[in-house]
Amino acid sequence: MKKLIPAALLAVLVGIVGCEEKDPAADIGDNIDQVMEQAASQPEPVLDENAAEETTPSPEALEQQKEQFQQAIEGASREAEDRLNEIMEKTLDQE
Repeated sequence: MKKLIPAALLAVLVGIVGCEEKDPAADIGDNIDQVMEQAASQPEPVLDENAAEETTPSPEALEQQKEQFQQAIEGASREAEDRLNEIMEKTLDQE
């Protein structure tokens, strides 16, 4: 019995410490990773079969991709800023 109580207390303490609350800031890193994956998954220059030389996308296509990247980055930045503001408001309200 003397060994059972400390072992049970230790198990409870480990269980309590091991349980982390998920806060809104945890998703920010996921969003940044998502934007980076989208950027990496964009098509690369195509190899022309006839000329056996690498061709580059048209300037219009490059501009469009650039705009899409910029919009994705701005959206992720706004979301991260909103979540940061939420966290700060909750922190200030608790004080």
